[in-house]
Amino acid sequence: HGTILETEPPTQCCLILVTLAATRMTEGGSAKAAKTGGRVTVCSAPGKVMVAGGYVVLERPNAALIAAVSARVYTTVRDMPTSSATKEAGAAKGSVVVEVASPQLGETRAYRYSVNSEGAGVVERLDKAACNPYVEACVVHSLGVAKERGGSLRDVRVTVHGDNSFYSMPKDEVQQRFAPITKGEGGQGGHAAEVQKTGLGSSAALTTSFVASVLAHLGVVELPSIGGAAPSPTRKAAQCLKGDDAIGLVHNTAQYCHCVAQGKIGSGFDIASASFGCCRYTRFTPSLLDASRAMDTSQVNMLVAPGGEMDHQITRWTLPEGISIMVGDVRGGGSSTKSMVSAINKFRKEQAEKADPLWQQVIANNEKVAQCFFKIAEAAAKDPEAYSKALRRREEDDQNEGSRDAEEEKSTDGGASAD
Repeated sequence: HGTILETEPPTQCCLILVTLAATRMTEGGSAKAAKTGGRVTVCSAPGKVMVAGGYVVLERPNAALIAAVSARVYTTVRDMPTSSATKEAGAAKGSVVVEVASPQLGETRAYRYSVNSEGAGVVERLDKAACNPYVEACVVHSLGVAKERGGSLRDVRVTVHGDNSFYSMPKDEVQQRFAPITKGEGGQGGHAAEVQKTGLGSSAALTTSFVASVLAHLGVVELPSIGGAAPSPTRKAAQCLKGDDAIGLVHNTAQYCHCVAQGKIGSGFDIASASFGCCRYTRFTPSLLDASRAMDTSQVNMLVAPGGEMDHQITRWTLPEGISIMVGDVRGGGSSTKSMVSAINKFRKEQAEKADPLWQQVIANNEKVAQCFFKIAEAAAKDPEAYSKALRRREEDDQNEGSRDAEEEKSTDGGASAD
């Protein structure tokens, strides 16, 4: 039982603003405009598959070739209507209340964000829900960056939806979109990061769309949107960024949040794909995002600023027309990336003489794969008609070859029966 996912068209494969508009919110069964204006922002970020570059991408300057897929996480941010409850929850001076809802998990969390005496952003849980490190890191650091850039901090409600392809759903059943997520065997799992997943980068897509929606909602970035230019936010920050700078700020902030949430520094290729779509990616210097280093909001803002210290390298690419990627969900448990990385590192350390040539050959072969895709895409763009003819010829050759194989198999089976 597999899941077939399409790679995204080039205009929609990256982080996108789905909608940003003044809307009505429902309170007590009637439609009323929120007292803060009823502004709603929705951003989505795609999942990923790594075409080439597994493991080697952990070390600079090795690159990975990544494709963004049609599975996406959508994060909605809306102003919360002012009420006695939110006033009381955010009573501390300079603090705001953030509610985070996950309808698929059937849960809502509430936090109070503030800046402590050392200038660092902190959150206080206002309920008894288990810690969700991804959500809490996003709340702390997206609001911290927004504050430093002149964003209009206020009480907000965040709602997260993930496409079904991110999660292992019961097979042979037709699922509604954004179907309820089972929290593992016996209902265990305090949050989406702990449920059974398909490995398409849901936590990275969540982190990226969460950060993007908050920054866009608070007027810090203007992101590309469906159907053309994005409408400007009502309250634009003094340092509002547009275009690649806006995506760059979201990407860098999401990378930092992801490292903090995981308690370690990965390559970041999944955040890169969630932000920029299909890309060739070389990781940042790991020491830059040392999550154990205490930083205040101004230091985090300086670190994640586009064109600053972050030294990753990203080149966008497009999966050529007529070429698809099929992804299969390995049900019953997949592999552990952490244990596999440990095994490879052990092999390289204990059998360096044997491992080093293999490692270098893998790096060289990955680059050949990337160059092949680039050349095909270049040929398709240069002469679309000739490219389409070549695809049709290839398809005909495959069909003819398949027919010959079927005939040979039939002939062989027939002979065996006679014997």
